[in-house]
This record gives sequence, structure tokens and C-alpha cells, in this order.
Amino acid sequence: MEFESNIQGVVAAGDKPTDPAQTPRVERAASIRGIVLAGGPSCGECELAQIIPRPMLPVATRPLICHTLSWFGHDGVERATVCANGNTSLFSRHLRNGEGLKIAIDYTEDLMPRGPAGCVRDAAMAGGEEHFVVVEGGVIPHVDLTTLLREHHANAAPMTMVVRRNTATSDWPVDGDEPLGIYVFTRETLALVAETGFCDIKEGLIPELYKRGLRVLIHPVSSAAPPRISCPSSYLAANGWAVERLVRTKTTFADHNRRGDAWIHQSARVDDSVKLVGPVWIGPGTVVEEGAMIVGPSSIGAGCEVGAHAVVTRSTVWDRGTVGDGAIVDSTIVASGGYAVEGEIYRNTICKPVPKNRRGILGWFTRRSG
Repeated sequence: MEFESNIQGVVAAGDKPTDPAQTPRVERAASIRGIVLAGGPSCGECELAQIIPRPMLPVATRPLICHTLSWFGHDGVERATVCANGNTSLFSRHLRNGEGLKIAIDYTEDLMPRGPAGCVRDAAMAGGEEHFVVVEGGVIPHVDLTTLLREHHANAAPMTMVVRRNTATSDWPVDGDEPLGIYVFTRETLALVAETGFCDIKEGLIPELYKRGLRVLIHPVSSAAPPRISCPSSYLAANGWAVERLVRTKTTFADHNRRGDAWIHQSARVDDSVKLVGPVWIGPGTVVEEGAMIVGPSSIGAGCEVGAHAVVTRSTVWDRGTVGDGAIVDSTIVASGGYAVEGEIYRNTICKPVPKNRRGILGWFTRRSG
């Protein structure tokens, strides 16, 4: 059944008045669990999928999945389940049980493909919570979780879906809105998903809700929300958004020094002649040689080398990445162990790690997870 023929069952938040004073307070520790769908295709057919699973991509030098887990923990959700499937051992080895993220983490693994709704159903039925906040693995949640949950409860919605408002290029059929991969479900809603077989959220569960006369609540956010990461360009856009947000905050970061709009780790060595323009984040142990220029939004990870008179603009250099003397790197990803050759120009590309350096790709997990 085509999803587009079932959109009458979708309503916008605000169709029913919501009075926070009349909304029962949710005891989150007992009734709400976060779920991260981390086991889907990494990045379609893009080159990033050959390097690292999408939820582990470093965004503002932190693994993407840590942004979601911290978002849960910051708003009082005490438990999260990571649906990682084939990468479960990889995630559990680096995230462990969530220490440093203010949230307890467990893991589920479906041996047969279950689809997004099937994975969520299997994770949810393993506990006693009544509500579940679900985030896809390629998303940075930039939503007020308290407001989202308040609307969900006040409207007694079986399902709430977060969408980006007024996206001109979207093929989403509801008023031009684009789903962002963030949902709230009730236990009763997920019980409608079959115990076996594949079930998608948009193509399977939502039409089933519509057939039963149940409605989906829409929670819109502005077009300023970060994009869902699905390719190198959207990854760079999300990373730039996160770096700019990180640098513009009034928060003071331990072990970092401020220089203009840049934050530089105290253990990094940045020559006084280096030009830093716009929001820039430089990690521990990194060396930036004389005459180099870094234009933001850009992030430089731990243990990196940026050579003399090199230029890095609107790019990200992962841990132990190298930009050679005089190289120009623009809108480019220098992966861990990757190398931008001296004097060469790189635009809209990926400097992949050489085989001998691939073991170091996940080094940032041991450095900063919170």
C-alpha cells in the first residue's frame, strides 16, 4: 500500500490545545526509554560507508551516536537501547554501558532483517516502559525533548513524528514537510507490529495506524535543524552545524583555550602565525604549522597534523589525519589515517585512510565520549 494514499491520518501538533499545566508529569525513569536505530545501511552507496558505520561518524569530533545518547541523558531519560545488529560488538566495545553519557545503554540484535519498526518493537518489548523516543542512526536530535513529550502526552498520540518544516526539495507529501527520523511511540502502538518479518515505519506502521483510525501527531521544527546524514555533503553540513553551535555557545570547555571563534585544546600546538577564521574546533595533540589557515566551520580531531601554509576550509579532519604542507582542503573529509598530499588541492572529496592506518579510525572513543 502506498504511504501517500494514507496521509489523512496525519495531524499537526496544535490541532488539539495543549495546556502544560493540565498534562500529567511523566516519570521518565520508569516510563520512557530511548532507542537508537544504529543497524541500518551506513550511508547508502557513498564512500563513507566503506570507512565507518554512520552512527560512529565524528561530528564536531564526537561520534554521531553520542550526540543522541547525550540528548537522551540531558533530558532525564535514564535508559537507552542501541539496535546495532551486525555492528553490536563494535558499538558495545566502544560505548560499553554508557558511562560518561549520563545514561545506561543496552543492546539488541535481530538475526533476521526486521526493518525499523520491527527493530523498535523487539527492543521495546524487552522492557516495561510505556513510551519510547526513537532516533535513527544518521540524525543529530535538535529538538526540545521536554516539549516533544509534553505534546505527545497531551494529545494522547499513539505516535509522534518530528518533521522539518517547509523543505522545498522534500518529496514528503505532508505540506512539504520532511521527516527527520525522530519518533515517539507508545507500547500499545508497537504491539501492532508483527513479531516476525520486515516492517518499515513510514510504509508499514503508519498505514496500519491509519487503517485502525489512529492518528499520527506531527511535531514540526524549523528548517535550521541539522540535516539527516546520508552522504558526504550532508555529513559535512551536519558537522559544520555542530561545530558552529559548539563554538558559539557560552559554555567554557575544560582543557581548551579560546582564540577568536576557535576552541583549541591545551595540548595542541598552533603556531602564532596561523589564521583561524570563523568557528573552528582543534583537538588534543594536534599540530598546526606556521602560515596555515583554517576557515570554519571546520573541525580538527586529535593527533592531527596540518602542515605549513596549508589551507583547510569548511572541512573536517578526523583523528590522526594529515594535511601536508601547502595543501588546500575545501569541503573535504580527511579520514583517520588519511593524508592530503603536500601542495595538492582537494575539493568535495574524501581522503581515505591508507590500509596500515585503518585500525586507528575509532580512536576518538577512548578520548571523549561525554
